[in-house]
Amino acid sequence: MGRSPPPSPLARDYGNHAYWALERAAPLRLSSIMASDRVDVLILGGGNAGFGVTVPAREAGLKVTLVEERDLGGTCPNRGCTPKKVLVAAGHALHEIERAHIHGIDVSRPCLDWAALIDREKEMIKAIPDSLAKTLDARGVELLRDHASSWAPTR
Repeated sequence: MGRSPPPSPLARDYGNHAYWALERAAPLRLSSIMASDRVDVLILGGGNAGFGVTVPAREAGLKVTLVEERDLGGTCPNRGCTPKKVLVAAGHALHEIERAHIHGIDVSRPCLDWAALIDREKEMIKAIPDSLAKTLDARGVELLRDHASSWAPTR
């Protein structure tokens, strides 16, 4: 038998579903007060899917608030895909250096400075969340730095 569904269809989910349509009967808990009184679309999570839905929602003239507890952009650009690509590129460079002799190039044995590589990785990703916050602002999306949870009666 499969996994049981979350206790609420609005449960916070960092998987493939970054936002849920809110039903009027489902209250939302936030640890801080939202700046605006009325929101047409509330997005839980500032990852790729949540961020992407801001465009059509704003183009439709809807008031949008995005709630994100951690870094904007989610896992991929901050802790997953992008940092991994920096590390893979370094591995690829080492591999190419090892193969240089095939082309008649004599290169001394490479040495990886792990601390410098990690510094490069951090430097490349550090501007992503602030850049995305500016994009949300330019789109007219309210950003709420908070933890959100919701609940609904069992059906």
